[in-house]
Amino acid sequence: DLIDVWFDSGAMPFAQHHYPFENKKLVDSGVAFPADFIAEGVDQTRGWFFTLHAISSMCFDSVAFKSVISNGLVLDSSGQKMSKRLGNAIDPFVLINKFGADPVRWYMLTNANPWENIKFNIGGGDEVKRKFFGTLFNTYSFFALYANIDGFCYKEKRIPFKKRALLDRWILSELAVLVSGCEKAYESLNATKAARDIQAFVINNLSNWYVRLCRRRFWKSLYGFEKICAFQTLYECLLVVSKIASPIAPFYTDRLFRDLEFVKETPTPSVHTSFWPKIIDSEKDIGLISKMGVVQSIVSLGLSLRKKLKIRVRQPLSVVSVALGGNEELVFNGGFLDILKTELNVKSVSFVTQSSSFVEKSLSPNFPVLGKKHGALMKDLVVLISRFKKEDVVFFEKNKQISLVLGQKKIVLFEEDLVLKTTASPGWSVASDGVVTVALDTKINNELLMEGVSREFINRVQNLRKNGGFNVVDFIDIFVFCDTKTKTSIKENIKHVMSEVVGKNIVFEKNKPNISEEVEINGSKVYIAIKLNPHNG
Repeated sequence: DLIDVWFDSGAMPFAQHHYPFENKKLVDSGVAFPADFIAEGVDQTRGWFFTLHAISSMCFDSVAFKSVISNGLVLDSSGQKMSKRLGNAIDPFVLINKFGADPVRWYMLTNANPWENIKFNIGGGDEVKRKFFGTLFNTYSFFALYANIDGFCYKEKRIPFKKRALLDRWILSELAVLVSGCEKAYESLNATKAARDIQAFVINNLSNWYVRLCRRRFWKSLYGFEKICAFQTLYECLLVVSKIASPIAPFYTDRLFRDLEFVKETPTPSVHTSFWPKIIDSEKDIGLISKMGVVQSIVSLGLSLRKKLKIRVRQPLSVVSVALGGNEELVFNGGFLDILKTELNVKSVSFVTQSSSFVEKSLSPNFPVLGKKHGALMKDLVVLISRFKKEDVVFFEKNKQISLVLGQKKIVLFEEDLVLKTTASPGWSVASDGVVTVALDTKINNELLMEGVSREFINRVQNLRKNGGFNVVDFIDIFVFCDTKTKTSIKENIKHVMSEVVGKNIVFEKNKPNISEEVEINGSKVYIAIKLNPHNG
């Protein structure tokens, strides 16, 4: 029955249709042959790949397939080929039982392109499960928690893109870019890029930025226009992610999709029978994405300064000043300023055209370069360069060159000839990424210090709520035993404190409560006890 096993494998594309005895029209018309796509290991280059083309060329004067992925080898973590003989082979079913099929597949695709060899590390599967699938699960759980509390079922009319809040429009714009990118990646058989882009979007944009900055919109505000905008936006993001990730993670995304579709009157039964998301150009604001990228850079620089100075983010500071470098044309309105104030915990944000207000700059000779050019004149040049004034430094920054006269000789100094040194002005701490420069006013007055203490107190109470298993809507009574300083700080900010911890009453005890939690706030011991308010609201 078989001429040769390789001949049989090579004839498979049309032999499977029992050609030419059946389905002759399907094959001859090009509907069923050649194949649109095949995939096999790189070791099949001289095997299946060759015989497919050889037989197809002889019988049909045609290629056997239009596109192919030649899979690389799976190596162990040290780069050796897996084999039973070496004892380094991993049972895939053990991994699937431990991590799930989707995390294993996602790890293999994001770790390396399919056509490259992959160093397989078991820890990678666990990391993907935690970082990507865990983040996606937590994001959906957050949405479901507050959607169920408020009874959101996406029954309201869809709010137009332009009427939504700044962060809503930003994340939907990022989502539109993601969908377009994934579509191109899948069409070019680059599932690795699609998976990496989806993962970056879910972790960095959706969870770490959008949800984190919008938390208050979900649990603080009344159910109205603003909250519906937030619910609709997060719902749409999760629904689209479930669709575009489904080719790589078919099981998890199908469950996520069906959970989201459940609220609809006529839900689509499966993500795999749904349509690919449509992108509407009017719902993509590239300028907004660029601006938010600058804001994220500012926040990153500001937080790095806090970390360097060991100033906790919960400690408010008075002002952050920003010089945008090459981005002066960008205009940041109230929405962006609010994000910067919240993320950096500052009272005000100022944008300046020059960083000279918080940075002292000076020019010094680049001795190795300048010495080669003007060896004999170096001593006199050093003296002249040391006499440069502020306006000379500004001129050099702008024009990338500066002239000076030595005796009767005019000398032009260029960028490579001088070193621009920057030092923070007293009371300021400065960081720059080469384009954006950020300066924090690190002076902390008594008012800021007290607010910082109150925020630390809020954090400790929130931890007690979480550990005590309280629901997010439960009102609590708080009992505190602390020193006078901490007490004053809490009282000065009592309205904000009670609002944040969903507190009904607070009692400052004269003695330590019998059952309380000991915490430390700015070096002082504080004893806190909480209980459910008997009237609960």
